[in-house]
Amino acid sequence: MSHFAFVTTEYSPIVDGGAGHLVASLVAELRGASHDVSVVLVTSDTVDSSDASLHVVSPIDAAGWAIGFMAASKAAAEGVSALHRTRPIDRIEVQDFDGLAFWLLTHRGDLGLDDVPITVRFHGPVDLQIEAMGGTTHGLEVAAQMERESFAMADATIAPSDAVRLLIIERYGLEPGRVRIGTPLVQDLPQRALQPPDAPRFTVIGRLSEVKGSHDMVAASIPILREFPDSRVVFIGRDGWSVTANRSMREWLTGQTPRDLRDRFEFTDPLDAQELAEAIAGSTAVVAPSRFESFNLAVHESRRLGVPVIVPNLPAFSGFFDESAGAIVYDGSREGLTVAMRRLAVEPDLVQRLTTAPPPRLVDPLDVYRSELSDVRHRRSQGGLATAALARVESVRFPLEDPSRFSRLLRRVIGSLPGPLLEVARRVLPAKAKQKVRAVSDWDHAQERLRTASRWDAVARRVARGDFRDTGSPRVSVVIPCYNHGEYVKDAILSVFEQTMESFEVVIVDDGSDDGATPGILDALTWPRLRVIHQENVGLPGARNRGIGIARGEYVVMLDADDELAPTYLERMASALDADEGAAFAHCWAELFGDLQAVWVTRPYNRYQLLLSNSVVGCVMLRKGAWASVGGYDETMVDGNEDWDLWIRLMHAGFGAVEVRAPLFRYRKHGVSMSVESESRYESALASLSRRLPHIYGTEAVRTLKESDYPLVTVITDAQDFRVPGGDVQVISASYDELHGVFPEVRGRCVVWWPAESTADTAVILGLCDVLEADRDAGAAETVSDAPIRVVRTWSVRDSAGPAAVRTVELPGSGERRLECSQVPDSDWS
Repeated sequence: MSHFAFVTTEYSPIVDGGAGHLVASLVAELRGASHDVSVVLVTSDTVDSSDASLHVVSPIDAAGWAIGFMAASKAAAEGVSALHRTRPIDRIEVQDFDGLAFWLLTHRGDLGLDDVPITVRFHGPVDLQIEAMGGTTHGLEVAAQMERESFAMADATIAPSDAVRLLIIERYGLEPGRVRIGTPLVQDLPQRALQPPDAPRFTVIGRLSEVKGSHDMVAASIPILREFPDSRVVFIGRDGWSVTANRSMREWLTGQTPRDLRDRFEFTDPLDAQELAEAIAGSTAVVAPSRFESFNLAVHESRRLGVPVIVPNLPAFSGFFDESAGAIVYDGSREGLTVAMRRLAVEPDLVQRLTTAPPPRLVDPLDVYRSELSDVRHRRSQGGLATAALARVESVRFPLEDPSRFSRLLRRVIGSLPGPLLEVARRVLPAKAKQKVRAVSDWDHAQERLRTASRWDAVARRVARGDFRDTGSPRVSVVIPCYNHGEYVKDAILSVFEQTMESFEVVIVDDGSDDGATPGILDALTWPRLRVIHQENVGLPGARNRGIGIARGEYVVMLDADDELAPTYLERMASALDADEGAAFAHCWAELFGDLQAVWVTRPYNRYQLLLSNSVVGCVMLRKGAWASVGGYDETMVDGNEDWDLWIRLMHAGFGAVEVRAPLFRYRKHGVSMSVESESRYESALASLSRRLPHIYGTEAVRTLKESDYPLVTVITDAQDFRVPGGDVQVISASYDELHGVFPEVRGRCVVWWPAESTADTAVILGLCDVLEADRDAGAAETVSDAPIRVVRTWSVRDSAGPAAVRTVELPGSGERRLECSQVPDSDWS
């Protein structure tokens, strides 16, 4: 039995709507199949329900469209997280509209849900609905962007049919393997004896709305009503609101109807199942004049009742409906709808043939829940997708560009403020004023521009004094590929000319910049030790290869045009490479600045881990000879991860790496960077590398590296001829008092002290490791004896902030001493 959680703003009969009916029917079916099902309903309404599995959450602040959508999404995510802590969820399904899944997917790690499959069910995103109405998403841009990002971040998107699946893949650029078919549950209406009406009678079921084509139905029906005096059109459903006319749909539709025909249009509120079956049974046809649909339950239900249907040629109906399935399919135009209605009005034999046609066959709606959703996105992909999604949604919520005269003036004023005055303004302005100013003036970057100008002047004076004469054969060449980053390239150049090492050159490769400004900015750079190369756009790896190829230094540094180096970068990295002749490159940590301030402490270099994830900051100092020996960067990898590919090929060629444990590289975070996009494609990148490098990713090669570089557990023991059955173990011979000295040799994910006097079965070690592998919050697992055998996460032994909880396991075994969390602290790990 699995625990499913549905997250929705509609849940029939509490909050009505098409999605609400779908969720309610699926919940009933899954419970009937003995599954545990919960519903998280997001609504500001008061709900009176005794259903213990219904969890109602309300948005914290529903004021304003943008805030309202985000508040509802956050409330939904927190509700799901709270439920998961009480009753662990096996799978989560969220509606697509209103961007309800956005917060859940961008904060799933913080919510404790990064291992839980999260799916988004396609009902009808706002951008497709508004396009169908012929309008724009003005006023709904935030919701539209949140919905787009949710599709991209979800572990899977559930589509109602094959045709809609293809639409989703093409429209949102989704991976085909992550779009699954989940047909909605179609109820069988109570059967009624079908009696052809005396005069044509056409029925439309559903809420009156423009996206449902209610107004198109009125326009298409007028010629029919005039031609057939006793004909009628019946609308069954709630009234809606016309965005076009800014009034109720029923009022608007009545105003569009000629006075002499108004009594031939009938508007009826929603009916219960029995009444609806009776109303449908007396129809010539049920019509779906929709401009957009994802499925349409009413049409399928009508066919099961035996009533003909008229549908437009939309993906929602493709593969289900044609005349062999009891349907007339028209071209989507009003004229086409009129023609279809007229055919049924004048051809009784056609009506009879459609009536007796079998309804479409549908797959079991529970099939999508029976299949295991094992491909939860890797946490790195989750992080990259979330970072990109948040940046894009924020750019919609608070756009920087405002063409108003006031905004341009305010931008100039803020940009000219001296640093001290800018800081005063930052402190004293009210929060709402700050938000407005930030949106129109870009004031967070104003002080940075002033600092850059001051630094540029200082280096220019040194250039004029002759401090940077060309050396001819520099020790280090800094290669800066530049594509449309002219606004940042001066900062990158300054960070090189401000280095403590004196022997350097700068090679800038303009990779076909086409923004109109960057080429001119680069051509104006006339300092010594600086060369600018222009070329057609070939992508980042090709630009790097071009720059390295003409570089004169023994060592080369790849610095992106929007990043910087700390002042001691060249000196400290060159010293590290000098001291390790077997290393192909030196790498360091990164200081993140700009939109995010943090220090990026990379995973210690490990050959096996390098095959699984890129743990090296891209701005390395590289031996030019090593680069040449493996053929440089792969120039076909223009979508990212070209550096990861190079590190792997260098490793396979026998080169090592040396780490400088300090944040010497300054990585600018602004917008959605290429590295973020690469991170979001982690899984596909790993699959691509394994295809490109089969000789390195072969099963045996990976197994060998795993055993040598990243075993499950390291055993430190003073026992002789120590063995653990099953392998995946590193053994270090040492006494307990030598722990600190040998700990740098530990490569296992877990570590244990095993005394020679222990008489326990060594298999207990693997049992304790299994507990730690399954429980991310545990720092150690130990046996039940008074002097237990304890296995500890290597991370927890080194880092006082690591997991510290100890789990006791019903396994035998004892030892005289044991490892403790934080016992061998490493100051860098903090």
